[in-house]
Amino acid sequence: FIKDWNMMFLGVLIVGIICNLQVFFCIESPKYYLIKKDIKAAKKSLKSLAALTNSILDIDALVLTDTKKAEGRKTSPFYPIERAFGSIQNFLWKPLCKFTYGYL
Repeated sequence: FIKDWNMMFLGVLIVGIICNLQVFFCIESPKYYLIKKDIKAAKKSLKSLAALTNSILDIDALVLTDTKKAEGRKTSPFYPIERAFGSIQNFLWKPLCKFTYGYL
């Protein structure tokens, strides 16, 4: 059984920071770029995904066409805020623990 609860909360804090930092290194979805009608960025994203999976694809010869499926689809206007929220939450966790539990 855990006798020192401070170490448990510190462990959760460290894991949370690591999990939220990976968000900034994720590759954007090609579908997101296609909805935004940015074909060059979509192809660049596909190249990055192909490199991760060691796939041999000729993405430059790939023709991306609009099938009108994304016509009424909207993306969130708060996307940058949602992406950064995890990191902001981690930075707020430390003062909250200090105030509540009196450590850190």
